[in-house]
Amino acid sequence: MINLLPYDMKSKISAARANSILLRYIIVLVISVVFIALASLAVYMINQSTIDKINASSNTSLAVNFNDSELKRADEYIKELKSYQTNVIANEIHYSTIINSISSNLPNGVIIDQIELSAEKLKNPIKITIYATSMDLLNSVTSSLPKDTFTNISITEQKETTPIYSKYNYIGILNLTISKDLKL
Repeated sequence: MINLLPYDMKSKISAARANSILLRYIIVLVISVVFIALASLAVYMINQSTIDKINASSNTSLAVNFNDSELKRADEYIKELKSYQTNVIANEIHYSTIINSISSNLPNGVIIDQIELSAEKLKNPIKITIYATSMDLLNSVTSSLPKDTFTNISITEQKETTPIYSKYNYIGILNLTISKDLKL
């Protein structure tokens, strides 16, 4: 079959077909948008009714009855925890304060090599290894430390040694007990 239609008519027919296809797509699109809107509205309404039910049931479930004895036991337990917490905070030890108090009162030319601090050792004399540039400086350490902060201050095992830290030729073991009046 031979198509004898003029070109102008052919283009109008193809445009009409394209328009009808576009019209179908537009109708499907409008129906889809309406369906999605209705589905969203339905889901929203279901969620709202579920939230209302949960709120209503939670208000009734919050009204749980406790015995007076259970409340008293819980209250006593909380008070016990608070007193324990207060004791821990009151007995807190700031090791940096102890070290700063010792090092700030040492004369120039004396350094600390080893120090061991722990809560158990604070009640007993602490041994601190110190180095000095001279024996006189090593002996002056006991008089330079404040007596109100530290007690039982003494130096043992004083001797000359090969220098570990360049010019510090003298070693000694400083024994002291930390006073309970130290502001921690």
